[in-house]
Amino acid sequence: MSKKPMHGSICMTDLSNAFKAKHSAFNKSEKNGKLYANIAVWLNDEPDQYGNILSFQLNSKKDAPDEKVYFGSAKLPVEKTNEPAPTPDPTSTDELGF
Repeated sequence: MSKKPMHGSICMTDLSNAFKAKHSAFNKSEKNGKLYANIAVWLNDEPDQYGNILSFQLNSKKDAPDEKVYFGSAKLPVEKTNEPAPTPDPTSTDELGF
């Protein structure tokens, strides 16, 4: 199976606000002192209206199920073809009659 990158975006504002609100998904490593966000990523059954097939959510602790924060989505890139664009027929007229 080929590994294709997916392209998407995450909302840094939502993540920052959730961090400031002390969302249970954020923690600081005792080993290296770095901050981490526990996330849930899933493949959607159907693409959404924008063609996204992946969704991202902060993964709350079990005792805080009400903290659902969706912060991003992703989709497969549109594959470009090397075929040239069709050339319009100069003998035909368009809708405006030109």
